[in-house]
Parts: sequence; structure tokens; C-alpha cells
Amino acid sequence: MTPYAIKIFNLLGECVLSVAQTFPSVDSGQTGMSDLLRIDVSGLPAGVYLVRVGDWVGRFLKI
Repeated sequence: MTPYAIKIFNLLGECVLSVAQTFPSVDSGQTGMSDLLRIDVSGLPAGVYLVRVGDWVGRFLKI
């Protein structure tokens, strides 16, 4: 199992949410990253956010 910190940032660069998650390691034949991971962002105001998992960075829009 590989632990990752999942962090969500607003456009000001402030970390607004941080979650620790463990994924199966690549060595076990599973990447785990293809699985869906749901994070409750209902407490965040509408806007554009950046999400970082390890070295990967993506973005999403909360309406």
C-alpha cells in the first residue's frame, strides 16, 4: 500500500482540504489510481479548485 496526501487548494494557493489516503502499490499489480475516490467538498464555496495527489495536479469546478 502506498500512502498519499490528497490536498485541495483554492486559486489563492491556500490548502482548503487535506485527506490522507492509501492506494495499492504498483508492485502488487494494481495501480489503485484508476479507482474512484470521492471526497466531500460540500463545505467549500463555489469556485475553481486545484487537487494534488502525489505529483499529479488536476482541477475541478464546484458549482
